[in-house]
Amino acid sequence: MNAFQASSLKSILESKNGLHLSVYLEKDDPRLSIDRQVSDALQAAEEFLRPVVSPEDLRRFLDPVEGLLGDARLLRQVDGNVGLFRTFDSFRMLRLPVDVERITVVADTFHVKPLLKWKQIDREFLLVGVEAGHASLYQGSLHALRYVDSVQLGDIAKREQGVSKAEELTEWLNEWIFKLTRCTHSRIYVAGEPRTVHGLFKRLRYVNVHRENLNAVFRPSSMPGICENVRALLQQEARQTLEHALVEFFEADELNLTQKSIFQVARSAVQGNVKKLIVAEGINVFGRIDRKTGDLSIHPADLDHEDDDLLD
Repeated sequence: MNAFQASSLKSILESKNGLHLSVYLEKDDPRLSIDRQVSDALQAAEEFLRPVVSPEDLRRFLDPVEGLLGDARLLRQVDGNVGLFRTFDSFRMLRLPVDVERITVVADTFHVKPLLKWKQIDREFLLVGVEAGHASLYQGSLHALRYVDSVQLGDIAKREQGVSKAEELTEWLNEWIFKLTRCTHSRIYVAGEPRTVHGLFKRLRYVNVHRENLNAVFRPSSMPGICENVRALLQQEARQTLEHALVEFFEADELNLTQKSIFQVARSAVQGNVKKLIVAEGINVFGRIDRKTGDLSIHPADLDHEDDDLLD
């Protein structure tokens, strides 16, 4: 089960064609246990699938989900809500660090709108911790942190006479950043011994650096507080990004450069003419879209296995 970063959602967001089952479970729903939610999801999925697949294929399709009922401890131990995503060729279970509404959808694509909030607010970061004679590198997100590597600065000083601690640390860090950021540009945060951190800020070639020492002391016991400081900064940045998007929308609306009708938006979307799409939370509009013309048919509910949430 993976909840390290929202970028891991790419395969789910882009999956299309064929049967797709999406199940969202609310871990802390006081009205319904997680086991009962899985049972209800299986029943709803069977109602959608029974008219279009054979009994053998139906059992094969739902078997991974049914298997969770035989290992209910796995679901109970999950810290957060749960998303289940099933096609005939794949099955993924994700721990979701955002609020979701309990729902089961069978369609031609996955029901991904509940994931967009996670994708919107999630930010990856790199954290460098500098102690006496020792430095460590961590990779994190808003909801996870993992250790990458460490280096003994005392050993470096013995090997590289005449090279300062900060210079050697910078070279080591630059090498690791290059390996970690070939496909990303995560921001670097630094905490630890002030003199070394100051030299690091002066020499570091990496552009996306938060140039403020988060804490003058770095040790394992200080990690939770340091990470909370980083995440608070990232959450503030996410809110500012959303606010800027809304301001951009209102300014464009004054110039008649926006569309609010879902029918007009759909036609523009299939033609590649949508620069930015703002979608309201908590609203599902089921129906079908012609992916060539953008024509829509809207239904009062999720009627069958071909209905999608059009806002996806």
